[in-house]
Amino acid sequence: MSDQSTLSEFDGFDTDEAAESDVVDDKLYRNEEWLRKQYVENGLSQSEIADKVSVGRGAVGNWMRKYDIETRSPAEWSANGDVEPLKDEEWLREQYCEQGMVLSEIAELIGVTAGTVSNWIHRHGIETRLRSESMTDGDVGLLSDEGWLREQYLEREKTLSEIAESTGVTTATVSNWMKRHDIETQSPTEWMTDGDVELLKDEEWLREQYLEQEKPPSEIADELNLSPGTVRNWVERYGINARSQSESQADGDINQLEDGEWLREQYCEQEKSQAEIADELNLSQVTVGRFMQMHEIEARALAEERADGNLEPLKDEEWLRDQYCEQQKSIRKIADELGLSQTPIKNWLNKHDIEFRSLLQHPEHLSHRVLGELELEVANRLHDIGVDYEYESLEIEYDDGRRYIPDFATEDYVIECKGRDWGKAFDKGYTAKDKAEAAMRQLDDREYVVVGEQLPSDIHIPRGEYKKLRELIE
Repeated sequence: MSDQSTLSEFDGFDTDEAAESDVVDDKLYRNEEWLRKQYVENGLSQSEIADKVSVGRGAVGNWMRKYDIETRSPAEWSANGDVEPLKDEEWLREQYCEQGMVLSEIAELIGVTAGTVSNWIHRHGIETRLRSESMTDGDVGLLSDEGWLREQYLEREKTLSEIAESTGVTTATVSNWMKRHDIETQSPTEWMTDGDVELLKDEEWLREQYLEQEKPPSEIADELNLSPGTVRNWVERYGINARSQSESQADGDINQLEDGEWLREQYCEQEKSQAEIADELNLSQVTVGRFMQMHEIEARALAEERADGNLEPLKDEEWLRDQYCEQQKSIRKIADELGLSQTPIKNWLNKHDIEFRSLLQHPEHLSHRVLGELELEVANRLHDIGVDYEYESLEIEYDDGRRYIPDFATEDYVIECKGRDWGKAFDKGYTAKDKAEAAMRQLDDREYVVVGEQLPSDIHIPRGEYKKLRELIE
């Protein structure tokens, strides 16, 4: 039977009526209008359509190809949530770039898979972050500024660790951005130097210090305010015969770090910190960090590496599941109880494959949804006070026509919840500060209130100090 004769069977057929009927013609999948509606508008998968008309999935796929119906990616086949927000490029850029949400957080927000979010990010041409950057609490936006990064590394001669610490990211993240900007890095041991390398370039002077005066690398390094490793590098460059290995190791066992397999075992399998490895080898923590980069060993999040709290309970999957899933504690609460930042909690949830709860909540006692714990806390206070308010009802334009929507608006106040200032957006440079300043310029008849992190505002209320909010509203 030809395609034309097959299609003619459906002329004048009411596809809307067929879509709602429990009895479906087993050849209906060959009708383009019906097939397109089931797949595109109703969001059914090819398997679901096949089940509906009692044919194989391959038959449905063949007719979709004949009609050039674009298929969804495998990740989107399993999405039961709302894909519509992802089609809005501006919305997706704001969530991913400005608010710094990771793919899994956006996915949970709208009830789809992280793969679906990733697909739409690529469709819109939004540059993606690396995984190490996605798990950081720091300001990646600064690293995207090539001029700033060159100034810090080349002009101010900061080490990668110092830049990482100042921006709150890992050294691996800084290194990745250096490569993106084609900024040439020094040798690992020279990264840590703040001293005078010029004298080392004088071979005659170095031979005298090392061979004739028999100074060890550590002594030469101290005189020049350099690392012993830097001195050793220059000794090797000039082909100066180094003293015995046992004598060289008197300043610390740097040779051990050259064994990438050993270092990976210490750091990844035994989960020793950089500081612990450095102490065992009588070296600086910075030296350990440099060799980890050489061997491409990704450092743990800065917050976890430097945690003063108790990380041990997080390694117990059963305990963490009980705290987060059964007792429904927030990440913030678990972090506070253990004396940690929220980053290690998120990292261990990921390690144990514990699914994050959706940031988007709609409690029964509220007439609107809320995004995150802080919004819920403020909404609960406003609800308890009994004040009339609106949620995300006010639009404020800033810069080149972008829209900023504060969280709550009452008759006298506009309230913004700010868990943290994500700093510069990934692609532009807009900040939460820019939005706050725009709000203050445009709100002539109401005061601008920020709850949480400090931002430009008429009134600032730190998180948790809700007595001030009650006093203000009442």
